[in-house]
Amino acid sequence: MKLLPSSVLFVCLGACATNHQFPDRQDAAPDVAALEQARRALPADDETHALGQVRWLPLLNLHGRLYEITDGVGFPAGTTYSEVDCYGPLFCVAGAEVLHYDADQQLYEREQESSWIWGLYRTTRSDVLTPHGWRVHADTRLLFGLLHWPSDGYTARAPFDPPPSPSPSSPAEPSPRV
Repeated sequence: MKLLPSSVLFVCLGACATNHQFPDRQDAAPDVAALEQARRALPADDETHALGQVRWLPLLNLHGRLYEITDGVGFPAGTTYSEVDCYGPLFCVAGAEVLHYDADQQLYEREQESSWIWGLYRTTRSDVLTPHGWRVHADTRLLFGLLHWPSDGYTARAPFDPPPSPSPSSPAEPSPRV
């Protein structure tokens, strides 16, 4: 059977590269304090000063995560967390998320993009923190950009904000004696 050796070779061509094992986020914000601590613990001779993890299976899946310093060119000084997922032959379906943090590790911008059938249908969303809340800009494109409909708006809280901390409760009132 000639199929078996070629299949084994194909699977062996898959690759992984990492200098940090990122925990599974499960749609929650990444733990930036832990990532920053791990980034600072990198060896001094590491030229990238970034944490990265890549898994690749040819024609099937590409998954990558990167946490790096933003040097202030185009964005305020701080850090950036990026995550990319691609599936299918030649990345037929792809999705990416980029989170930008300031020097105090506070989230100030979030970008999301997804593409199906090599861009036949594409959505982008950008959330930027302003003094009035989050400015949300979304754009949907169909037929490789021939049709598109943008939308934008402001929200006080974005879906990825941490829930508000509970206010200190007032002292409990004594229960009436029976």
